[in-house]
Amino acid sequence: MTDENLPVVVSTPKQNVQDDFELARNSLRDLIEKANATLDGILKLAESAEHPRIYEVAGQLIKEVGEATERLMRLHKDHQEVTGEGAEQGDVNIEKAIFVGSTEDLQRLIRDQKQKEAITVEAIEVQNDSSAK
Repeated sequence: MTDENLPVVVSTPKQNVQDDFELARNSLRDLIEKANATLDGILKLAESAEHPRIYEVAGQLIKEVGEATERLMRLHKDHQEVTGEGAEQGDVNIEKAIFVGSTEDLQRLIRDQKQKEAITVEAIEVQNDSSAK
């Protein structure tokens, strides 16, 4: 093939970031899965042999799996920051909230809220009366 007949592959920086993220994510997940499988074998061996060195190796592997898991989570966070995904949270439903303040502050807040609702209701009633005529 000559240079003129070669296919041109164009990749955008955004696609490169996504490809790199997928590669890093898959590598970390594969590493974690293999380490977990290895850890299972080491723990079985440690139970049967009861040798302190085997327990030491198991402890080190447990630490490495934990660190790899943290790197995987950090990778997701970094990816979200780079791509801007996850920045918008949309609607948030708060099921439980705690008011911090005095009872006087709470009563004032409730009274002000009721007044705003009353004004809104009155404004809607006035609009309905005006449009009905």
